[in-house]
Amino acid sequence: MTSKKLFDTIRPYREYFSEAESILGVDKYLLMAIMIFESGGNPDALNDSDNEISIGLMQINIQGANFQSKQALISRY
Repeated sequence: MTSKKLFDTIRPYREYFSEAESILGVDKYLLMAIMIFESGGNPDALNDSDNEISIGLMQINIQGANFQSKQALISRY
């Protein structure tokens, strides 16, 4: 990823990372790196495996979802 593409990917979320840093005490650049690694900056990222779903920029994990609840979550997402 070029530095321009990286900057363009992060730009819409910069103030959220700064806010998270001040509230949680986690370095905003670490959070940005996690976002880029996990989703490539795609807010619609969805990874669906047999027993878990990972969604969004940070690929938040939802484990143990049964088929019906997974389908409901995916359709709302």
